[in-house]
Amino acid sequence: MHSDRRFRAIIERSSDAISLLTAEGTVTYASPSTRRVTGYSAEELVGRNGFTLLHPEELEDARQQLTALLERPGDFITLERRFRHADGTWHRVEVTLTNLLDDPEVGAVVCNYRDITQRKQGQERLLQSEERYRVLVEQAGVGMFVTDCKGTWWRSTRWAVSFAATRAKHC
Repeated sequence: MHSDRRFRAIIERSSDAISLLTAEGTVTYASPSTRRVTGYSAEELVGRNGFTLLHPEELEDARQQLTALLERPGDFITLERRFRHADGTWHRVEVTLTNLLDDPEVGAVVCNYRDITQRKQGQERLLQSEERYRVLVEQAGVGMFVTDCKGTWWRSTRWAVSFAATRAKHC
């Protein structure tokens, strides 16, 4: 009895959401943490086909991935998908699907998922910042060299290469 309460407390307070799906993708169970991830209550998701919440551009691939997983009992896949949040916005989610349809204790595809929207936005901002830095360095009208602490030359601007070549000619 204690282990059942403990398991329930873990599932209810998890930052990840858990759903059980039929082979067709219909939600038969959704953990209470579903609301934190999706904005939908567990009751709103049960009976709904999970594919209806995926971005249309990713729908066919998601169906193919699930179909392939159904042929491999006990196996799992991890995917990133766009998911329509209850507020109507598209969120990025990381989803791990585990085929436990043949397990008599489960009889479903277990879907663990988490919202990774902020992480993806942070990665995108970092890439944009790196691109701005790269353009700034490449367009700078001065010579710049990037070396490591041992003096190994890693990168330079075209002005630096031109300067080094000119200096080499005069030596």
